[in-house]
Amino acid sequence: MLTQYLSRRTPTASEPEAAPQLTPVFWLLVVLIGVVSGLASGLLIRMLHVIGSLAYNGHTGNMLEDVASASSFRRIAVLTLAGIILSLFMALERHFKIRPPISAASTTESPRTLPTLAEAFVSILTVGMGVPLGREAALREAASLVAARISDRAPLTPQQRKLLIACGAGAGMAAAYNVPFAGAIFAVEIVLGSFSIQAVLAATATSCIATACSWLLLPNVPAYQVPALPFTVSALVFALLAGPFCGVGSAAFVRLIAWACRHRPRGGFVLIAPIIVLTCVGVASLPYPELLGNGKEAIQSIFSNRETVPALVVLLFLRPIATVASLRSGALGGLFTPVMSIGAILGSLIAGLWVRVASLLHLGVPADNALTFAFIGAGATLAAGTQAPLSAVLFLLEMTHRGDALLIPLLLAVALAILTHSRIANGSIFSARRSLPTAPQLSENSCASSS
Repeated sequence: MLTQYLSRRTPTASEPEAAPQLTPVFWLLVVLIGVVSGLASGLLIRMLHVIGSLAYNGHTGNMLEDVASASSFRRIAVLTLAGIILSLFMALERHFKIRPPISAASTTESPRTLPTLAEAFVSILTVGMGVPLGREAALREAASLVAARISDRAPLTPQQRKLLIACGAGAGMAAAYNVPFAGAIFAVEIVLGSFSIQAVLAATATSCIATACSWLLLPNVPAYQVPALPFTVSALVFALLAGPFCGVGSAAFVRLIAWACRHRPRGGFVLIAPIIVLTCVGVASLPYPELLGNGKEAIQSIFSNRETVPALVVLLFLRPIATVASLRSGALGGLFTPVMSIGAILGSLIAGLWVRVASLLHLGVPADNALTFAFIGAGATLAAGTQAPLSAVLFLLEMTHRGDALLIPLLLAVALAILTHSRIANGSIFSARRSLPTAPQLSENSCASSS
């Protein structure tokens, strides 16, 4: 939904636009949107965790561990059930001729409440069951809808309404990952595509309020647990080498996403494609449980250096294939964590090669630097995939509460990854999902609405 708006925007800080006035009514709405978005996001994430625990009979709170301990039959059955749910949802869309919900970020059209909420619910339900897509889409869209509905009932200018809806989207992202400042910059850099003092102030206030309110339902802890990451010369050299590889990886992923959106199933096949594809994903998860879910636990496993090189090689190919295939079949969800997981895998693999080369050259690079390299790879690939360097760096720093000592190599890798990405592919994981867009196909294709 929000992607239909994002795809019409090319993030740039140079577009002149009249800054909205931050009136007392505007600030009152900022507080209201922040509170409602934070509580809604907290409820959705709690629902995600409950669904995952019920699906895999888990009690650890860690989806990867719950999936790994589940029986083979249960893994396949849960993914097959997720496919059936998606098929039924698309069948209802076809029967009632429901077009994909209009982006809540649009200032010219009003979003439809029920389709938007239905997609958010189905997205959380299926991602909780293990569909390899991101959870953030449901939270971002729900928060954007909250902002749109509240803005519709207030005497606002179009610029004020647009800013409030962007603030809602950023608040959803902030609550999703406990990253208040990164959520605010996401709203300004990606949704609005232009910077102003007014926009940064409003987005920061909304994201901080939403994040604080989400703590009533969620723990106030970093999304990823990592040790201190010191700066080393090896990390700086690694950033120079890994940045272009991360750019190639992100460009390939964006192209695959665009291809998946252009080739969504049509006709009667739209009702069986999710069942077939997700059942296959369930089968593939038997040797590789890391394939299931949005990739958060897989990233934590890589950050904890628990994955072997052969497993990482397989995941580098299987994880994107599972995500793209699920998206092409009609699954609903985001791509934020999936693209970050690809970067962590890529960074960790390059780290293994770099450690071996460095040992041959007698550079004395410790093997535990693999975490540092996975961290840099995740940030560089995320930045290139979203085409939003500021947001990506802030997300990584806030999600780990670590890495400030690595800012120089991280920013260097980000710059090289984005430059390489731009040479190979245009756009980002957001704009890639606009690939569907002829009106007659919209009833069978919600790709652009589910980022």
